[in-house]
Amino acid sequence: MANQFTIATGDLLNFALPNRPYYDNASPYTPEQYHTKLTGLGTVFQGLQAAIIGCQEVWDEDALIALSQQAGMTGFHVTAPLASNQPNSPYTQGKGAQGTPALGLISRFPILKSELLSQIPTLAQIQIPDSTLYTNFNR
Repeated sequence: MANQFTIATGDLLNFALPNRPYYDNASPYTPEQYHTKLTGLGTVFQGLQAAIIGCQEVWDEDALIALSQQAGMTGFHVTAPLASNQPNSPYTQGKGAQGTPALGLISRFPILKSELLSQIPTLAQIQIPDSTLYTNFNR
């Protein structure tokens, strides 16, 4: 059992910083709404006791960092390249995710390397009914 660890995933349902517009037809979270969401997710993540958590629908990497801290994940590593709030980000120029939310990762283990995949390998491409051939990842 000492060599085992838990991996989890969760849809954070448009997890964005307060007062940050994300969709044109959705109001930004107020500071109070953000705090409520952060506290609730923090309690869930703390209870998971997972070593790695894949996160869906992340608009701001800084919100994901705050969530890991809220959950008591001291020393954990956080990345969400397509939701980065760092001005030197080659993907977002610090604006967080644009147009669609991104994926993020919280890990007890150091993240030594990451790679963004955009093309689906030919062998895995599928025809979507009443649509076109699905060749690219969209998140």
